[in-house]
Amino acid sequence: MGRFIEIVTEDERNELKIDDSVIYYRRFDAEKYREIERRHTRQKGRDRTGAPIIDTDNARINDDVLDYLIIDWKDVIHPTTQEKLPCTREWKLRLPTSVRTQILQVSDAEKTMKGSEDEQKKTSENTSDS
Repeated sequence: MGRFIEIVTEDERNELKIDDSVIYYRRFDAEKYREIERRHTRQKGRDRTGAPIIDTDNARINDDVLDYLIIDWKDVIHPTTQEKLPCTREWKLRLPTSVRTQILQVSDAEKTMKGSEDEQKKTSENTSDS
């Protein structure tokens, strides 16, 4: 079997394991990003040449993208109470930047983590047969 690129679908559910926590996420495509970007882009008038002045709220775009990407999680805890937190927008936006970065990286992959794991198994099976 060859190596293939997987098309992005909205019903994907992938896992990102970070220590003892698991974040369930989906990938996103350019259309979804543009939809989010349009919600936070406004025309603020025109400059002296008549060209539109566009205002984009990048912070809100980033927040909406993260909220869309994270479907659910398991064993994400509050640092002082050690209580397991529900997967809500409020808590998603409080994830450490390093975790947010990892989610953005895997959500922009050419294939799902499941596809990558299957490929790794096949590769290791093929090399062990040699």
